[in-house]
Amino acid sequence: MERRVFLSSLGSLCTITFSGCLSTDSDEIQQYTATTKEVSSSRPLHHEATILQSDIQSEEAPLTIEISVTNNTNDLIRYNERREVLGIFLEINKFILLLKGERPYEYNEELGFWQASTPISIDAEIQTAKLSPDETHTQPLVLVGRQTEDLPKEIPAEFAFEVTFTVTKPQQKESDKQQFEWSFSLSEKE
Repeated sequence: MERRVFLSSLGSLCTITFSGCLSTDSDEIQQYTATTKEVSSSRPLHHEATILQSDIQSEEAPLTIEISVTNNTNDLIRYNERREVLGIFLEINKFILLLKGERPYEYNEELGFWQASTPISIDAEIQTAKLSPDETHTQPLVLVGRQTEDLPKEIPAEFAFEVTFTVTKPQQKESDKQQFEWSFSLSEKE
């Protein structure tokens, strides 16, 4: 079994929903696509979710995505919770997005997907980040099952994530922060 390593953290305002049905044939190759939904056109941050490795059952590497966030304004902006904005530690149905290569994970031959090798603890400290005008932050992430005994026996056909975050400009007071949402999904190719 291959081992990989990850680092993780917790966000403050994350709502995650699960939709779709479970797949029925574990022998089929399950490849996924990413869809980003822009919730508000007036948002100062533009998000993209891109699939880097689409086969969730690959023994070579877990399903891998890249989240990018770009400042669409002419001002320096500060955003939080940084980990949520970049998709780190978003969780649904016992699957979690982790930083690629920062925590141990391995392929579970019995279940047919990658799983964290150790329990995942997430600190509650709020992290902020800054983006200059037209600057982009990118983060590669892997989708793995948590290390728990009650993992689903079948891989979900869709993982849908909704994130709420706040944005302020350096000259603004903390009380002037604005709240925004974005969502993305990882769906099995038909």
